[in-house]
Amino acid sequence: MNQLEKERRLDSRERNRERHERHESKEAEVDPELQAAASKERADYLVKEVKSATQNMQNIILHMQQVQQAIAALRAQLQIANDDDAPSVVHDQARVSQLQQNIASFQDELKKMRGDLVQQKVEELKQRGSSYVSFDELQRLAEDEVNKLGFQIVSSPKT
Repeated sequence: MNQLEKERRLDSRERNRERHERHESKEAEVDPELQAAASKERADYLVKEVKSATQNMQNIILHMQQVQQAIAALRAQLQIANDDDAPSVVHDQARVSQLQQNIASFQDELKKMRGDLVQQKVEELKQRGSSYVSFDELQRLAEDEVNKLGFQIVSSPKT
């Protein structure tokens, strides 16, 4: 193999390595649209989780009330002293408490995501040339855009 072929191979390898590095750096960059879509998907998931946990909690509370009524009726029939600490009720109360904590956690995450999204929109509006507008107006415009995206935080029912 002559020197010219060796140089060509080295040059070819070097170009391939550089192409590979450029390709990897492009992959490492975060696409804002992709990031926004991922945030929206996460928010949708959290909203569904909040709704599901809320419905689950309501079903458990309804079941607890039915169990307590059945126990009270049985105790009345059997003329037993009233004891409100039935094991299933205690278990259901613990589950309701856990669901309430999960809902609160999801809502906190949604609030943070919404705040981040509003902040991104404020920055976008600044870059688009809305710098002559006051910060409060930018904030309001950004919140309007976020609301148009349908980003809402589900509130949990009071038990």
